[in-house]
Amino acid sequence: MNTKVKKVCLSNLQELQDIGVKSYLPHYAHLWKPNGIQWYMNRCFGNEFLKNELTDANVEFYIIENDGENIGMENCLEKNGS
Repeated sequence: MNTKVKKVCLSNLQELQDIGVKSYLPHYAHLWKPNGIQWYMNRCFGNEFLKNELTDANVEFYIIENDGENIGMENCLEKNGS
């Protein structure tokens, strides 16, 4: 087993979106009203939102890879002030 964590940049945007969709939809889509899930997916994994997040100096995303396959993601938010 070979696990790696790689920092995401704008060039990895599609990978990040793919992981978000693969990890969220199968497990949580049933909780949403019709069309609600699409709103959420666009809100959290849409191009505009992720581009803003990836260019924010206080936000970092990471992709977790195992044996060459992307298996998860993590995001970190730096708190300002405290």
